[in-house]
Order: sequence, then structure tokens, then C-alpha cells
Amino acid sequence: MDSFVWTISRSSMKTLPPTLSWICSFTFSCHSSRKYPLVHIKYSHNTIPFPYNYFGFQRFRLLKRRLSYVRTQWVLTMASEGNRFFQIFQKLTSQPENDLLRKYRKIITGINQLEDKFKLFSDAELKELTRTFRDRLDGGQEKDSILEEAFAVAREVCRRTLGIRLYDVQLLGSLVLLNGNIAEMATGEGKTYVTIPAAYFEAIHGKGGIFIITVNDYLARRDANLVRPVYDFLGISLGIIDSSTPFEEKKKAYSQQIIYVTNSELGFDYLRDHLTKSPEGVVLSSCFRFGMIDEVDSVLIDEARTPLIISDKVKAPKEFYYRAIDVVGQLKSKYDYEVKEKEQTVILTERGIVRCENLLETEDLYSLETPWAYYVINALKAKELFVRDRDYIVDQGQVKIVDTFTGRTLVGRRWNEGLHQSVEAKEGLEISEETQIAAKISYQSFFKLFHKLCGMTATASTDKNEFRSVYGMEVVTIPTAFPMIRKDYPDWVFQTKSFKLEAVVEEIEEMYSLGRPVLVGTTSIDASEEISTLLRDRNVPHEVLNARPENASREAEIVSRAGTLHAVTISTNMSGRGTDIMLGGNPLYMTRSCIGTILLEYMKSGNLEWLSNTRWNISKDFIQSLAEYWTTINGLQHKPSSHEEYSDDMLLQWKTSIDDWLYIFHPYMKPSILDSRISEWWPSFLDIFQQIQEDVEEQRKKIIQLGGLYVIGTERHESRRIDNQLRGRAGRQGDPGASRFFLSLEDRLFRIFGGDRIKGLMQSLRVGNLPIENSLVTSSLDNIQSTVEQYFAGMRMELFKYDQVVDKQRVAIYMDRDRILRGSMEYLVQRLENDIYQTMEEIVKVHWPLNLPETKVKCEQKLKEFFPFVQWNENTIQDITLQEEFVQNWKNRLFHSSWLNDIPLFQTSPKSSIETILRFIYLQQIDYLWMDHLKRLELIFQVIGLQVYRQTDPFLEYQRQAYDRFQELIADIRKTSIYSITHYKPK
Repeated sequence: MDSFVWTISRSSMKTLPPTLSWICSFTFSCHSSRKYPLVHIKYSHNTIPFPYNYFGFQRFRLLKRRLSYVRTQWVLTMASEGNRFFQIFQKLTSQPENDLLRKYRKIITGINQLEDKFKLFSDAELKELTRTFRDRLDGGQEKDSILEEAFAVAREVCRRTLGIRLYDVQLLGSLVLLNGNIAEMATGEGKTYVTIPAAYFEAIHGKGGIFIITVNDYLARRDANLVRPVYDFLGISLGIIDSSTPFEEKKKAYSQQIIYVTNSELGFDYLRDHLTKSPEGVVLSSCFRFGMIDEVDSVLIDEARTPLIISDKVKAPKEFYYRAIDVVGQLKSKYDYEVKEKEQTVILTERGIVRCENLLETEDLYSLETPWAYYVINALKAKELFVRDRDYIVDQGQVKIVDTFTGRTLVGRRWNEGLHQSVEAKEGLEISEETQIAAKISYQSFFKLFHKLCGMTATASTDKNEFRSVYGMEVVTIPTAFPMIRKDYPDWVFQTKSFKLEAVVEEIEEMYSLGRPVLVGTTSIDASEEISTLLRDRNVPHEVLNARPENASREAEIVSRAGTLHAVTISTNMSGRGTDIMLGGNPLYMTRSCIGTILLEYMKSGNLEWLSNTRWNISKDFIQSLAEYWTTINGLQHKPSSHEEYSDDMLLQWKTSIDDWLYIFHPYMKPSILDSRISEWWPSFLDIFQQIQEDVEEQRKKIIQLGGLYVIGTERHESRRIDNQLRGRAGRQGDPGASRFFLSLEDRLFRIFGGDRIKGLMQSLRVGNLPIENSLVTSSLDNIQSTVEQYFAGMRMELFKYDQVVDKQRVAIYMDRDRILRGSMEYLVQRLENDIYQTMEEIVKVHWPLNLPETKVKCEQKLKEFFPFVQWNENTIQDITLQEEFVQNWKNRLFHSSWLNDIPLFQTSPKSSIETILRFIYLQQIDYLWMDHLKRLELIFQVIGLQVYRQTDPFLEYQRQAYDRFQELIADIRKTSIYSITHYKPK
């Protein structure tokens, strides 16, 4: 029996599925005596035989050791050359998500079979099903027994209220969410509607705690208002929360079954709840039962680098910051200091240290008494690493941080550890107060509080390993409803930035002359305005969308029109923008915008004579009726005809309110489900919508002939996901489109992370101002981005590892705090008794060690200091020589039948106030000492790296020190609380 053995090395296994990439070698053995030879797959010291078919597909089950998926599909092709030559190793592999999709498709088949049944139901019968489902669950049925019916009902209600029938792929995405995974869905696939079936299914039993989490306030309001008719029909309560929501409204919104909120606002509310001193100050009444995150990669990956922090303000030494900025202005880079742009830090050289000491007239730059090094290093970071209009903007005398991933300003966010003040000093602004951390949590730790977490995005595959290891979520790629026909052209790389920008502007100008819409993506505000200036010089009309307030306020309007004829839109990072770019424009948004603009103008002037001169045929009676109704429901006292002068802030507030209100209008919504007054306006609204839609459709046909939206990237981002998100703005729902990146060797990615091979290639080719388009360039760029992603992923994992140590302590402190916050008077008294006894024992052990008689006096003095209310009798203890007897004696005198009345607090305070005072003292001590503990942990973290030089594992050392400090914290909370209570004197 002859056999042929072929071992394939790891380097030649690039075509292997990711889940098998760890296999070291394959040994294939073929025996001529068998009709179906055996393939032996050798891995992990096990050899598993698999029969395979000579000429086709055969599915196998692993016989000894199951991998992370059940089935593997191999295409094994045999060919003869001489004796026997195998040409093997073409294969198709089913990934884990494919098994999930196969399971979900069976469920969707069942949902589709119910569709005709529920179409026959009346509105009343359909509404009644929610209660019917709830009764069945209360009767003991499993949740899965109503899954197909609940999804079918949600689809039918969407059809009746929104005029939208959910595609099978949208139901597929919803099932992925329901199972706690990530649905990767292409741009334009309707992710807003994907949440509906899953949220409805979870809300059926009537409990709350279902959060739909978005990346900004606009998307939270937009999405909630868009889907509200569905939940109203189904009898599910809905709450909306943004950064401007008042406390009482926020508290009410959190009590609803489904809550739309931004990730940062939810996180900050969680921290604020653990700083309040009374139960009435808690807003989060719901538990974190089910969280669905839109743009999940943006929230859990991009923003995971920066923790959520609530700080208390402390006075800043302004003169130190200004002086440090003056000093660093006299230092020279590469001589006095080195800039580590990749690590985002600056290091002073020996020469730089001496020069700083001379300029500051100090003997030691690192003195603890006057720590000038702290201010100088921050000043250098502000000078070299933080660039205006890229990392921050200056608006109304304030430094506002720009999110590098979305291009938006991070409202209320500040750099800590004095960096924010250094940037203010650099810009010559008034120095704000410094901050001290009062509460802090990382995004990783916060979102792991959810019982079930899931998310949606168009780009998650590149970070699927991190999602799996940190959050336990699989990334499941959902097929598109329509084929993707977008053309992604190879990158063009230029030698210099000026050559690149010249080519970009020429490309834009050519597309504009044809009428083809163009979206230009930049990585900074400065770059977007530089291109804008060049386009103005060439008389090319365009819109700019970046973090500047005058641009950000028009974001939705700009994006909704970015797909119209001759549209040129320059945007700083399109990730998380949320509004689809539709070819020809978004007719629904344009209709609402048109009505809102006219309504606001009428509110300002009280005049509609100009209405007949507009492009659209709009009734005056319609606008007047809308204005009257809107002013009534908003409680405004003025009349539109009063011609008052209104402030810009008031008009902006009105505009936001009007925009939100106009979401009640949807062209496919059934008027019968709306307020009777609103249904009267339906024909007028529909007429305007149809006029605009006809214009949009005409433009759409022309743009499709031109090739669809053309996306131009002006720089590769550190993350491939951001680049993919930019490309994904074109080619939505089967539309044509194209994309190309224009790069230069002066781009930040090349400069920081290397591009020497490409530089050498371009210099040898002597291309001048011409671009190169080469596979070497593409592979090098991919490698650079992969390196950057791995670097930042490692950084996030390292921070997460350290944060887990703090998180365990935070959970313990917050649980204890919640017990005090919500505890009854009986609980607080019982706790007081336990804490007094433990404190007494600790004092005795510390101040009377080893039963030494000479230290007993000191111990007695300490006890008197802590418990001055105790009746002291020298004769009763002078003969006591043992600790145990001494403690028992004190315990007997402390805890007699009316011991509480010995404490001044219980003697002098009204009974109605005692509980409040006890709770306040305990919480005050916990908050103050926890804040100090966080500061100490931060200092430990900053210096822990030095442990490497002592051949000690920094993480283990951090764990040890953090544990020791935590034990001290618990004891300090107990002792300071008891001391404060026993010495409390009412004012």
C-alpha cells in the first residue's frame, strides 16, 4: 500500500481560515487501496482522520477535539502527474457566524410564514397581542416560544405605522442583537429599525432597563422620534435623554421600558448616581438589563482609550502654567527634549533639564516642594503634541476637545492632570480650575455592567478579537439586502502634501463640472479648511462639516443634501455621523427641513407674503395652523404677528424643538394612529413631500448615470475601520459609487509609524508630482495600519487589565454606598453598632499590642478620644490585663439597652433628622476617601513602570499595592465615619 505525505509549513498557510491559523502543520496521507483516502490533520499533538471525496465537497465533524465551530467544508482537488501529485489546499471554510446565520434563517422562515396571518388582524387585535404574550410568559411558557410571533408582530406594526416592511436581513440583524452579539451591517441597511424587534421582545414582560445607546444627542433624539409610533402602538413606554435633559425629566425617562441615550450621558449619570447624598438624587431607576449600542466600534473601541471621569474643581496655580509655557518656548526640539509622537509623550534631555533649571532659577526641576517638571512636561505636550483645529478648537474663550474619530467636540470633556490648563496657557486664555477625580470608570468596565450587551456597526471585523476577549461578543456579518457595486480604487500616493492637495482639488473640480456629488473626508479641521480655501479660489461651491459650532449645528442638513447634483461636501471624519447620504438627497428630511424653516421664519416675522415665491407649492393656512398649534403645545404666550425681536439662543431652541416635533410626520405613517388635529395636516404634508420626492428621483437617475457618490479620502486614519466607514458612505443599498484615497509621504501615519520603503520607491522612480499606484504601496499601508491598530489595541488591553483591579474595588465601594443610600434606619443603626465594635477592637489591637501593660494607658486614651460619650470608671478596668477581657468590658459598657441615647447626635437631633444625618456622614466619608484613594492609585500607576528596573512585574506590584491601599481605605471609612458621628454637633 503506497502513500503520499505532504507537510505544509505555517508560512504557506495564509489561505487558512482564521480559526485554524494556529495549526502548525498538516499531514496528508493517501492510501490507494481506499476508495476515499484519509486526510490526517495534525495539530496539538493529535492526529484526526477525515474521509474526503475525490472530486467535490464533503462536510466533516471533528472526531476528537471540537474547534470553535462544528463543521468545516473542504474543497480537495486531485490531479495526476506521473505517479501521484496532489494539488490540494483550495478550500471554503464556514466561520462561526455562518452557523449562527443558518440557525437564524430557520427562525426567519417561521416569521415569514406568520406574516400573512398578522396582516389580517385589526389594529385593536394587533395591540392586544402584547398583553397576550405577557400572559403566556407569566403562565410559565419559555421566552423562545413567542420569539417568531413577537418578531412578526413587530414587522407588521412597522408596516402599519412607518410604511416600512423590515427586510429579512434586518430581522437577521435583530436576532444577532437579541443573542448578545454584534451585527455588522453595511451603511444604509436600516440599522435604526433593526433594534425594534429585539427591543420589543425584551420589553414584552413589562420590565424596563432596555437601553438603545447612540454616539450623540442628535441621533438619540432622531432615532427615538423615528420609531416612537411603533412602540406607542405596541403599548411600550419610551424615554429620550440627552445632555440638556432636566433632572426630573431625565428621572422619568429612565423609568420607561426602552431608553434612548448617548453613551457618555449614561456613563456620567451612573457616576453621578454614586455621588448623590440622598435616594431622591438617583436618576437611574432601571437596572442595566439589555444594552444595544449603535456604532458599537466607536463606543467600545475608539472611546475606550479615555475613561469617564467626574472631577471636583480645585484652584490652579496660574502663574506656574504661564511661566512653563514661556520656558518651553525657549527650548529646542532634539536638543533640549525629544518628542515621542507615537507614544504621545515628551522627554527632557540632560541639557534640557539644566536649561529649565537655569530659566526657572531652581536647583531641582523635580523637587517635591515646587514640582516644576510637572508643569514643564505638560507645557511641552501642549506645544508639540496637541494641535489646534486637530485635537481641539478654541470657542468663546474655551478649549474644547475634538474627538479624533468623529470630528465632533466632546461636550463637557477635559484633559486631566493639568494638561487642559497647559493648553489654555499656550493659547493665552484664562486658566480654568484644576480638577481632582471624584468618580471614574472605563468604558470597558461600565458596559460590562449590562446583563446582556450587543451592538451594530458597519465596521467591526477588524477588531473582532477584542470584542470577543473583552466583551464576550461575536461579530456576525449580515448580508446586504442589495448587491454591493461600489468601486474602491487603489490609493494614490504623492511625494508631498502640496502635490496631493493639488490633485484632490483638481479631482473635485472635475467631478463638480460633471454634476457628480463628492464627499471629501479629512482627519482634521485644519485640513478641511485648507481644502475649502483651495476650492473657493477655484469658485467651486461646497459645504464644510467639522467641529466648529457654525458647521456642526447644520450637520444633519449638510449630510442629507450631500448626495444631490453638484454637491461637494468636506467632512472631518464621517464615522458616527448617522445620517445616510442618499443619491438625489433625502426627501423626508428635506421636507421636514423645508417646513421647519418656513415655520421658524413665520414665527420671527409673522409674515407669509413671500411664501408664493418659493420653489414649492405650500399653503399659507397649513403654515399658520402649524404655528398656532406648536405655540399652544409649547406654552408660548406670544403671537406670530407680534413682530418681536428674538435672541439667537431662543431661535435656536425653537429650531431644535420644531425639528423634533416634525418627526411626527412620516409619509408612510397611517394618519389614523395620530392625533386628530395632526391628521388634518396630513394631505398638505404629503403634497410637499411628493413634490420634493419627484425632484429627488429625477436627480437620482442623473447621478446614477454619473456613477453615484464619489468618496475621496485625503489621509489614511490610524484605524482601518474609520477608512472603511468613509468608503461605506458610497454604494448604499445597491447604489453605484466609488472611492479613492489620496495620500502623501508627509501624512501623519507615514511620519509616525514609518513609510521608508515607499519613500525609497518613490525617490528611485523620480515621479515628481505624479502619484504612484502599486501593490507594494497598498500592502505597506495595510501593514502600517495593522501595526497601529495592534499598538492601540495593546494599549487598551493594558489599561483594561489595570482598570479591572480598580473595578473590583469600585464595585465593592458602590455596593456598600448603595446599601447606605437606600438603607432604613434599622440598617444604619445596625451598621453603626458593628462599626463601633470593629473600631474598638482595632484600637485595642493597634495601641495595646501583645497585652503589654505599659501601652494600656495609650489605648484607653485613644478609646476615650473616639468614644467620649462612654461612662469611664477607672476601678472597673485597672485589674484587667488581657485584650479579650478588656474588649468585652468595653463592649458591655458601649452596648447597653439604651446605648444610642449616649451619643450626642441621638440626644440633640430630631428623630426625623437622625436617619438623614447618619446617611450623609457615612456617604460623605466614603466619597471623600474614595476620591483620595483614586488619586493614590493614579500615583501608583504612574510610577509603577519603574518596577521593571527592579525585575518586578509592574502589574503584580500594582495589584499588591492597590490591595493594601484598599484595605486601608475600608478601615479609614469605618474609623472616620464613627469619629464624625460620635463628635457630631448640630449647628
